[in-house]
Amino acid sequence: MKDANASSNQNLFVSAESSQYNNYFAGPQVIQVVVSDPDIQRLDQAYSEPTVTINGKKIRMAQATDGNWYAYFADSKQAQIADSTASMAKKGLNFGEFCSASSAIAATGVDFADTIGIAIASNAPGSSNGIQNPSTNVTVTCTGSATA
Repeated sequence: MKDANASSNQNLFVSAESSQYNNYFAGPQVIQVVVSDPDIQRLDQAYSEPTVTINGKKIRMAQATDGNWYAYFADSKQAQIADSTASMAKKGLNFGEFCSASSAIAATGVDFADTIGIAIASNAPGSSNGIQNPSTNVTVTCTGSATA
């Protein structure tokens, strides 16, 4: 897939793309990326994951039951700050638990090497639930193993 902004690619949709706001997003906003391409949409056939990049970094896409491919991203520091404000576990603005990009493959079985870190469902071994000092990088090492 060649480089393109969502506004110039009929199959790519980005929830925050808006010329009115210069395509900026702020705070802990989660951005949805959707690839809706009839050439790679059937569920009874195997396809390669579409290649989508953000600032030159590959974002991982997952195919949903509607045939579209989805990915989500947020500013890592803002997500950690927002997550750390929840006074009770699993309450408030909860992003899940954070894992560094280098250890995310152990927790998910998916290579997230181009990311700063990921947020996964709660209770992953070794992950952190908003207790770390928020920084630009996610440094928590997940020690769990992916299960099918």
